[in-house]
Formats: sequence, C-alpha cells, structure tokens
Amino acid sequence: MTNAAHDPATDANYGFANAPEPTQVNQAQAHVVAISAKLEATYGGQISGPGEFSQAFLNGDHTAAKILSRLLSTYHRAAEHVFLVGSTPWDIDAAMVAFGFSVGPFEMEDILGLDRIQALLSSEQKPAAKPGIVSITTRMMELGKLGRKTGAGWYRYPGGGGKVDDPIVADLALEEAHFAGLSRSDYSALDIVERVLLALICEVDRLLETGFDGDEIDLLSIQALGFPRNRGGLTHFTASMNSPALHDRIKALEPENPTIWTPGIKLA
Repeated sequence: MTNAAHDPATDANYGFANAPEPTQVNQAQAHVVAISAKLEATYGGQISGPGEFSQAFLNGDHTAAKILSRLLSTYHRAAEHVFLVGSTPWDIDAAMVAFGFSVGPFEMEDILGLDRIQALLSSEQKPAAKPGIVSITTRMMELGKLGRKTGAGWYRYPGGGGKVDDPIVADLALEEAHFAGLSRSDYSALDIVERVLLALICEVDRLLETGFDGDEIDLLSIQALGFPRNRGGLTHFTASMNSPALHDRIKALEPENPTIWTPGIKLA
C-alpha cells in the first residue's frame, strides 16, 4: 500500500509549491556565480547539460563523478518509484520542469541512455529495495527501449524527431504494480515534486555527512541534473528549508521505500 498523497501547498513549512522571492533569487544567483568560478577548473566543459556527459567522466575516480553518480541514482530511483505507484513519466517530467528543472528526469535519461543508468544502478552497493518494489527500467531494457539512440525509451522519438508519450510505457507501471500487489495513487504535480525533491534532499544530507563539498553538489545538481539555478543548487535549497518539517515528512514516507526516503544525521 502507498501512503496517502500529501499536498505540500497546504503546509506553510514547505517551499516546494512557491516561486522563490526576489531576494532569495539574488542570493542563489550570487551563490551560483561564486561556485562556478571556484569549480570551473575542476571539470569545466565536461558537462554540457543534463544527461550530456561522457561515460568516462561518470566512471572517473574523482569527487565530481562520485557525487554525480549518487545524485543520478537517487533521482532515478525516486522518479521511477513515483511512476510505479502514482504517475507517468511525462507527468513527472512536466511537474519537475514546472518547479524549475531544465529537463525532467525521464527525458534526461533518454538523452543519457537507459543502458548507462542500468549500469550505474548495477554498480551500486545499495541495500535491497522493499519486497514487492520492482524495476521498470529492467523491463524497458528487455524491450530494447534505451532512449533517443534507439528511437524509444521512456518516450518514443518517431523518425528521430521530438519526444512523444508512449502508452506502452505507462502500461508497464500498471502491470508491475499489479504483480507486486501495490495500490496506485494519482499524484498531483506538487506531490510529485515533493517526493522527488525529498529523495534528493536525503541524498544531499548523506553526501554532506560523508564529507563531500556542498558547493560542488550545488554546481553538479544544476549542470548535470538541471536543478533550477534560481534556487542555488540542492545544498543551498535544502539549507533554506525547515529542517524539522523536512524530517517529519521524510519519516512519513520512509516505510514506503526506505532506500529512497531516509533522513540522514543532519536532518535528524
């Protein structure tokens, strides 16, 4: 069973539903300018946009690759889980773009290639997902849907053109949820944004706990994931939130899938 949908717009402690204030935007933009100058020399030019970076960069033995791998994995797991239990790839993408992302997670994965996402997930030392939680990505691989390069991934690309919603993909979630005995919800755009962002916030918390640099997390979240620049990156955004409220909401989601929603020490 899934938790009941929660609309963050009804909770004054959340900023997910609201556009940032001008002062917040100015602070965020100043922060992004500062960290861009600081980190450009480290991997400048190696990321041209969300999903647009080489396998060699992602597999590299450097801090940026380790941060990016963990952010990508978490983003994927959260988006796929929301798809499985309460939405579609196109509705999730639309919700994240409306929040301010330059591209949604599923379109980004079609650019990157689902085979690369699968390889990333296979290389992780993650605990097993809650029994009954299945990987739709595995089904996609079996169907040869690897993204733009094969003409079909989460979306179809007829004639090599723009993306088109694919009802076959939507049906996969219905089938897998049924086989796993999961009840599906109908998540609002705000509920989608909340669930995905809370998963990323949990991962940022864990990255900071283990000594990774918040500025580098911010820049990678903007350049590689498409996080909105006017919110300053994931670490900057998380610091602006109400920590007790975040912790309580994450704990409420944790039983649904603890591999995605578990607060770290800083949010405890």
